[in-house]
Amino acid sequence: MSYQTAHDRDAWRSIGAVQIFAFCSPILSRISRYTRANHNIYMRFERREQWHVAFFEAGLHTELPRKLVFTSPGKILELARKGEAWGTLENRQSLERAIEAGQGGCYLRLTPAQYARCDALKV
Repeated sequence: MSYQTAHDRDAWRSIGAVQIFAFCSPILSRISRYTRANHNIYMRFERREQWHVAFFEAGLHTELPRKLVFTSPGKILELARKGEAWGTLENRQSLERAIEAGQGGCYLRLTPAQYARCDALKV
């Protein structure tokens, strides 16, 4: 391969290094579209006698069949943590305020396996 300038040669080397990292990285080999979080759903919770949790598709029109009931608000925080809802401190604080108010919701990012568990009861 012929290079017109030294800059072209250096640019090609840097691209080659990125491609080698992408193909040889042990981290990237474990991350694929089948394992990374790529399903967005909305989790709505409400306190009656206990905490009732329902899940909706991202557009909020379709309710998923899985419903959960908890006695502790800590379980809602755990669901939010596992669903990557704590992107920032502001998100976590707004979730905690919603729990104190007795109702609220947040968006979760789920892996295909997590989503399948939410959607498992669908007929």
